[in-house]
Amino acid sequence: MEEIVKKRFDTAPRYRAAREDILTQDFYTDLIDKFPSLKKYSKDKVKNIIQMFGDKVQECIINNREGVDLPEQLGTIFIGKYKRDYSLPDYNSSQKIGKLVNHVNTMTDNYGCKIFYTSLSQKYVVKNIEMMTFRPLQEFGKTVGRTFNDNWMRYVDVDTAIPIQKQMKMNFAIKMQDINREKILKNYNEFEL
Repeated sequence: MEEIVKKRFDTAPRYRAAREDILTQDFYTDLIDKFPSLKKYSKDKVKNIIQMFGDKVQECIINNREGVDLPEQLGTIFIGKYKRDYSLPDYNSSQKIGKLVNHVNTMTDNYGCKIFYTSLSQKYVVKNIEMMTFRPLQEFGKTVGRTFNDNWMRYVDVDTAIPIQKQMKMNFAIKMQDINREKILKNYNEFEL
């Protein structure tokens, strides 16, 4: 059954959410109140330091398969790949042909990627574990998209049928078994039974 593609109404007004900047004067004054030794740095210098730290974290998230453990036991951010059960329409080709055409994702074998945040840390036990996806900055999202097309086999495979919290616990348990097995083999002596 063919679906006729209707022309999009591109001149319609678009809703744009208001952008919130957390690096405001109130943030700077609260930071100085909490850490008086930072008073010697200007607001712009503090902003540059925070942005440089964010850039380094983004680079580590992209380059490390297991993601990055955030400081102060805040959790872990990682990139996960998932098998798409649906196909996305290719509007440009559909307009030319006159019927619905879907994207053929041959570069990544029809896998998609998402950026995940979890409060489950690989090193620390946390009582209430939450896993969520979030909307990253546009620049970070585009960078992840470009690198995912080249290195899509590197990232953690997220099964959509199993809850992510359970997957993270299973991965952590497997890692701990491997570590314990290595410790046992180091101290193993076949002559002492």
